[in-house]
Amino acid sequence: MEQSPLGVPPQPFVCDGRVDREKLLELLGAQAEFSSLDFKRTIDLNDKIKKLEFIKDCAAMGNQPEGGYLVIGAEDNGRPAEGTDFCGQSLDSATLKDAVAGYVDGHIDIRSQAHTITHEGRSYQLAVIYIAPPRDGFPLVNRPGNYAASLLAASSGNEPLISS
Repeated sequence: MEQSPLGVPPQPFVCDGRVDREKLLELLGAQAEFSSLDFKRTIDLNDKIKKLEFIKDCAAMGNQPEGGYLVIGAEDNGRPAEGTDFCGQSLDSATLKDAVAGYVDGHIDIRSQAHTITHEGRSYQLAVIYIAPPRDGFPLVNRPGNYAASLLAASSGNEPLISS
């Protein structure tokens, strides 16, 4: 594979905003994480700390020049994860956008779709989430507040310092 000038291999996929089954297979085929691709075993937007981690990941992907992808239900090497759990949550685009919108400035475009795939004779449930870069060109920024303090507040049972 050709190396970029900084010694980082180019990503083997295109950030085109698609979230269909073929895109999922393409992303899993990368077999590694990149600045615009992050694999996650699970998601739990009902847990305040995990929700803040998800929001941070969305902001990071949205700040990539072409946006970025989160794949839920996969190991860091792109293999489907055993025991994937969406915690009974709907991972539709509107639900995810609502979860993130209160924590970032500006418009956020999130597209998602859940898929069931068969790998090595077993069925796995995974979700592809695409976070587009802001249309106005400005980076997504957490609302005023301290992320570390927000995590600490959430873990202690207090409300986060950043708005929700």
